[in-house]
Amino acid sequence: MMKTAASLPTTEKWKKHLPLIGVFAAVLMGLIALLAFAGLFVYLPYDQAVNGPKAAEIQKDMENEFKMIEPLPGATQLRYGSMHKTHQGDVGGDYKTDKSYEEIRKYYDRELNKHGWRFVKEEPVKIWGRDYGGKEAFYCKGIYSATLQYSGQEEKDVGWTYSFGLSWGLFDECK
Repeated sequence: MMKTAASLPTTEKWKKHLPLIGVFAAVLMGLIALLAFAGLFVYLPYDQAVNGPKAAEIQKDMENEFKMIEPLPGATQLRYGSMHKTHQGDVGGDYKTDKSYEEIRKYYDRELNKHGWRFVKEEPVKIWGRDYGGKEAFYCKGIYSATLQYSGQEEKDVGWTYSFGLSWGLFDECK
């Protein structure tokens, strides 16, 4: 006696449809990949055209702001960098000095205050949960964030005493 589809056990019913399910899944995955790929080629140029000019303007303004803030006297600038995308950017440098964190922080508190920045918070910098004496101070001015990061005992590994930079779109402290 031959079994009908209605009398087949549930697993046997599904086995009969597995090739169709596989084809459907492959077509669906292909469609999703095509939409994602097409989305990148549509969205990215659109985003650049709509937000790129404004981002470039913000970046230029932020670079000018950075130049107005005098580095710690006697500190040697080791690196300068600036970059932006359509929704975020930063500008900053790494510095070497023989000054303590307290002296560096006190200087930047005064210097940033002169230019309309307000101190927001200070946090210890931990690497893999371990505190090496590094610290990071955050300041705000409008949509811009300023960060002063002290390397602590990691100076010999990172090569700089402190890093100072301005950014937009990267931190939540100034929103």
